Amino acid sequence: MLKIGTDLNNRLELKEERVTLAKGLLSVTGEKGVVFGIDTRELERAFVEEGLGIGKLVIKTKLGAEKEIAYFTKSKVKMFRKFADAINEYLRSNRLVPATFEEKKEKRSSISTLYWLYGFATKHRRLLAVGIALSIATVALNLIPPYLLKVLIDNVILAKTRTAGLFEELTIVLVISYAASSIVQAFQSYALNIAGNRIVTGLRGSLFRKAVRLPASDIDNISPSRIQSRLTTDTGNTQWLMTYGLSTIITNILTIVGIGVILFLLFPTLAFYVLLPIPVIIVLIISYNKRSDKAYHKSWRRSADLITRINDVIPNYAVIKSATREEFEGDEFGEGLEKYYDTQVDITKMELKYWQPVGFLVALAAVVIWWVGGNLVIVGTLQLGVVTAFLAYMAMFYGPIQQISTIMPYVQESITSGERLREVFDNDDAAKEPSGKQKPSFAKDIVFDKVWFGYDPLFPVIKGISATIGRGKVIAIVGKSGAGKSTIA
Repeated sequence: MLKIGTDLNNRLELKEERVTLAKGLLSVTGEKGVVFGIDTRELERAFVEEGLGIGKLVIKTKLGAEKEIAYFTKSKVKMFRKFADAINEYLRSNRLVPATFEEKKEKRSSISTLYWLYGFATKHRRLLAVGIALSIATVALNLIPPYLLKVLIDNVILAKTRTAGLFEELTIVLVISYAASSIVQAFQSYALNIAGNRIVTGLRGSLFRKAVRLPASDIDNISPSRIQSRLTTDTGNTQWLMTYGLSTIITNILTIVGIGVILFLLFPTLAFYVLLPIPVIIVLIISYNKRSDKAYHKSWRRSADLITRINDVIPNYAVIKSATREEFEGDEFGEGLEKYYDTQVDITKMELKYWQPVGFLVALAAVVIWWVGGNLVIVGTLQLGVVTAFLAYMAMFYGPIQQISTIMPYVQESITSGERLREVFDNDDAAKEPSGKQKPSFAKDIVFDKVWFGYDPLFPVIKGISATIGRGKVIAIVGKSGAGKSTIA
């Protein structure tokens, strides 16, 4: 049995159907069941035709009749040509040869996408290095206050003999550390935000230059509306990642590492209890990343479908009205909204499933430290200042973990956007820029003979135009916005 999926149904709607070739039967199945079926003994051959932005799988019977049995966008033309060849081979040999027609796209890891995105940072490495260095300084300064609290409790408040002026000195150091942290953090945020904005500006410019050089076949495959979505929404998401996301992730990871080292230096046994939930949290994060990747890709596909329909329908409102398709388009858009809503609900459920347990584990760890540390203080094994510092550091330790868990959905969303941008850049069929302007030479008249053309299979821009422009003549093409003047030119 051989199978292949379409991305348009028999009414040219953006819905899937499946074409199946089994022993003695060629059939097409839609969401409501079998749409078409024919005994293969009646077939002479199968072939693919390309129409206005779409492809068609056509069969010819032994009686000479031809029938279009499946429709698909230009992105699937090559796959359906292979499928048609497989049908013809079966008709010749009466033997089904196992084959796969769906093109498997290379699965890219999130790390490789991040590495690709930061490939645009080559010109701004120094600024990024300054931002990262300031991040390290910010973390170091933020780790000072809890330790000062320990010294205050053990060496000043509970000390039997107090060192003169120690309280005042601790207060001055505390003020200086807070002030320095604020100043350094401001410069760090500025450096990373400037670097991120410069990177995204270059990325957006490169993407635009790449998009306008794409050949028509590639624009058909991706669709102009989805290219527009990449230039706006997707680059906006990557901008968030390279500005706020980058600085937040770096600072939080450094904070976690720094606090872990300090806790083990203060009291290794108690530090063990702090780190006890970490393996479970890591397992939850790994599991979340696997599920969230699929969930956010699905969400973005639904979002892109909505944007595509808006960009296709609104500029062509005159066509919609003339064909009295207002109600149909409204229903289709409503169906798309429902699908997008369902993906958002699924994402919300997934977030609650993974991150609520993380919050509970953090709270449970605080209770354990309170109980174990309190008992150690009671028996005189541990100083109260150490337990207090532990609780303060623990809040700082799990705070970054919670913050990372909070921004992880946005990070995954941004990585998904990066993958969508990468699809455009990885296109090897981009048209080469001409070496210089060439003046066209017309030796004959320009003739339009019942020409139809559309960028989208559902909405032809030019409909049955016939015209002759004589050689050497200069004409003006006039009409209202969206009538197809630029397309004809």
